[in-house]
Parts: sequence; structure tokens; C-alpha cells
Amino acid sequence: MKQILHFDDSENWMEIRINDVKQSYYIPEGINNDICVDVGGNVGAFSMVHSKHFKRIIAFEPSTYSYGEYLKNISKNRLSNVRVIQLAVADLSNKTLHLKPWLFGNQSGNASTIDSEQWDEGTYEEVQSTSLEDIFEKFNLSRINYLKVDCEGGEYDFLMNKDLSKIDCISIEIHHQLCERVQELVNYLQERFDIVNSHLSGGPQKQLIATFKNKLLRTG
Repeated sequence: MKQILHFDDSENWMEIRINDVKQSYYIPEGINNDICVDVGGNVGAFSMVHSKHFKRIIAFEPSTYSYGEYLKNISKNRLSNVRVIQLAVADLSNKTLHLKPWLFGNQSGNASTIDSEQWDEGTYEEVQSTSLEDIFEKFNLSRINYLKVDCEGGEYDFLMNKDLSKIDCISIEIHHQLCERVQELVNYLQERFDIVNSHLSGGPQKQLIATFKNKLLRTG
């Protein structure tokens, strides 16, 4: 059924998310600190950890619940250089997508817009999308210095066959639910980027988390 998704986050959920961010998203040397884009912002842990590192963070979070929590955390922590927008990411803008909860634990950050038996096809929140091209255009960006992506499988449509030449660094969780498209996406990223850090996430899912640095910055 169509609804606004609500999640049963534990009392220490923010602590868990902050530790997750610290362990997951590597910022290599030689990366300009002007513009960071946070895709799959959840409740704002990435911004809370790294707001002082970047002059400007533009975050995207489709869930009404998580978006509201992100706004609260921006205000509570006085993160004046952070802006969060309630949109999902996709190959095209202005698509209506179904954001579905994970079947194995009702926590924010585990909702996805992709088709998979691991997400509840019968329960969803309708969300709107933005594309990578429109993020550049609507925010008048000449470059994205650091792109953090954790969008539960939506990363494939968002990045695959896109012009990534104006991105310095991509730090991304690539979800195994994409199946053979995991390696396809990795191969595509490696055409322009070097992998400078990679590991598997904690917990039972063991997703690939990797940081890719633009090959043109090798001497940076």
C-alpha cells in the first residue's frame, strides 16, 4: 500500500550511523574541499562528521521520515553549509519511484527504489527523482569534488553511462542486490577513476564500499 514510510530506529541509531560514516567513506588527499554531494543522506550523519571538511554539502534523501530527521540534525548542530533536498536519484529527473522498506529490519537507510525480493514490493512511499545532470545544472556546479553515494541499489541508474568527468572523487556503497550489474558499474567507474580504498561493510549484507579518485588527479 502507498504511504509515508516510518522506521523503528533504535535510540543509538545516530551513533551507529556516525560510526558507519567514519568507517566507510574515505576522503583521499588531493581533493578540493569546495563541493560535496551526499546521495542517500539518511538522517545526516555524513554531514555531521564532515561538514567542517567541505565548504558546501548538498544532500539528497527521498524518505519523508529521514528527510525530517536530517533537517532536525542540521538545525541542532548548526550546520549552516549543509542543504538537504527530498529527492531520490535516478537516470532521469521527475520520475515517480516507489521507495520500499527492507524486509529484514525496519531501519531508516534500508529503503530502496530498485526491484528486488529483499525489499517489500507491497509497501512503499512515492518519491520523485533527480538525475546527475540536473544536480549539476540546478545547483550551478562546475565540479563535484566529493560525491558520496549510498542509495540502496539506485547507484547503478544514477551513475552508469553518465558523464563523470567533472567529479573528482566518488565514495560509494555498491549493493550486491544489483547482481551482475555490480561489476559492470565498477568497470565503468574504473574507466575514469582509480580505486584508492575499498572494503566490505559490516553486518550480514557485506556490501562493497569503495572510493574512486579521478585519474586526472593522480599528481594532485
